[in-house]
Amino acid sequence: MIRKNAVSGMGSIRTLAALMLLLIPWGLGTAAAADRLVTEKDSGAVVELAPGDNLNVVLAGNPTTGYNWYVESVDRAVLLEAGEPFFRRDSGLIGAGGEVTFSFQAAAPGRTTLKLIYHRIFEKNVPPLKTHEMTVVVKPSP
Repeated sequence: MIRKNAVSGMGSIRTLAALMLLLIPWGLGTAAAADRLVTEKDSGAVVELAPGDNLNVVLAGNPTTGYNWYVESVDRAVLLEAGEPFFRRDSGLIGAGGEVTFSFQAAAPGRTTLKLIYHRIFEKNVPPLKTHEMTVVVKPSP
């Protein structure tokens, strides 16, 4: 019985190797998308991406206070939001702060200012508590 499992395991390995060999040509000539991570300390920076690259912006926040991060401005022809922002608490305590992650994908060559603001959406005519702003340059693929 042990011998049978060892042989069938080898068959699985051979099958996997054959599939990998078949799929390798599909990846030739294409560069993998890069992932870029920025935080609050990168506010004011210039970030360069290639089309298809991913940009993740991680900012401290605590939505239980009523404050939250929002996209104030971005040229969506250059940089697309890739889903909803994600909040991860620092601890399991009720009301704990944490980090909000925004994910974007470089859509097309160009330049845009990405501005995120931290404010209470229900407070009108009140300046944001915090602002995160950066310039994103999407360069043409080589």
